[in-house]
Amino acid sequence: MTRPAQHPIVIARMFLRTASASAVLTAALLPALVAGQAPQRQRYQVLHRFTGSPIDGQQPLARLLRDAKGNLYGTTASGGLYGTGTIFKLERNGKETVLFNFTGDSGIRPDGGLIQDEEGNLYGTASYGGDLTCVSGVGCGTVFKLNTAGKLIVLHRFNGPAAFPYGPLVRDNEGNLYGTTQQSSVNGNFHDGTVFKLDTTGTLTVLTSGGINAGVILDEEGNLYGTIFEGAVFKLDRNGLMTVLNATSNPTTGPVRDAAGNLYFGGGLTDCTAGGSDDSDCGRLFKLDTAGVSTVLHTFTGGADGLAAIDTLALDESGNLYGASGFGGLPNCSSSTNFFSGCGTAFKLDTAGNLTILHSFTGGTDGGIPLAGVTRDKKGNLYGTVVNQIGLGDGLVFKINGDFPRSSGSPATTPSR
Repeated sequence: MTRPAQHPIVIARMFLRTASASAVLTAALLPALVAGQAPQRQRYQVLHRFTGSPIDGQQPLARLLRDAKGNLYGTTASGGLYGTGTIFKLERNGKETVLFNFTGDSGIRPDGGLIQDEEGNLYGTASYGGDLTCVSGVGCGTVFKLNTAGKLIVLHRFNGPAAFPYGPLVRDNEGNLYGTTQQSSVNGNFHDGTVFKLDTTGTLTVLTSGGINAGVILDEEGNLYGTIFEGAVFKLDRNGLMTVLNATSNPTTGPVRDAAGNLYFGGGLTDCTAGGSDDSDCGRLFKLDTAGVSTVLHTFTGGADGLAAIDTLALDESGNLYGASGFGGLPNCSSSTNFFSGCGTAFKLDTAGNLTILHSFTGGTDGGIPLAGVTRDKKGNLYGTVVNQIGLGDGLVFKINGDFPRSSGSPATTPSR
């Protein structure tokens, strides 16, 4: 497999996805750094700290799923009984249960997130594993279903024409699943990915290929929307016809869509020197309206406001956006990648264009490096995960209460530029 040059922030997001076979199968993490530091914000709560193999998972890289009862579901990319990842449930009382421990056959590194059907079954992807004849025993990934009885069913094992699923699935009213892969074949380049459909009979169809960047979303009419790495925002209709909606925004995350059909996403990142003279390279938040007009809602500086949106944004009923930056924030926290300083932030962008920092991660007891965005409940509370430092620490699940109190010593709001 060959891999093109990638931006630093993309390398960070892909740190564990694009590992070599030996690194995938033998990943082991060091204990968390800087223990004993107090969380910066009083309303920031740690709901669960992962302890790693063999009892618990480690490195939660995917966005959390919250059900109607307030339970959280997620995956860890490693840890568990076999060291290759878990599916977990976190109840409202804080009790965590490992629902499934992945093996090579069922998948390795389930870091695409989960969705749930009306009956409570969970669906997701693993980036590696499955058919271990694919790519020298690493495996090219799986699509799976975990039923309410706790049995995992592998719905598809990738081995071409698509490989290495990336990003969350979506499910239509007929039960068909849609997702993305990092590669268009087992011998292709990363970021030459595909959009696929997996129907209820288990037949996989590649709908389109070429530079797919993240997961896709589905509208009421069955159209899919997604982004192309360093390229465009697209619409894919039910007949497989792709329309480029905007080709100038350089998207780096998947889109989120409001009731009026406007799309929001992060992008604009090239080579960022945080706090330097070219702050415009530290990422932006965009709105793409139904006429195809793109508007910059916020430009990150790489300083106190964070550095780029890492994962797909969350949107509330009033049009406010919520997300996480994996780097930037407090200057006294440095990532082990040596790309950028800071352990990241959680933020809110209101409809007036004001960015509010909800939490600046310290890398201490509150963790750091939130690579999975945030999930929002109806009361406005936010839930997310951090991996501590990349490659260091087991990670945790956090909650930020919806009243969003201000914290001394860090800016409350940053006007959009």
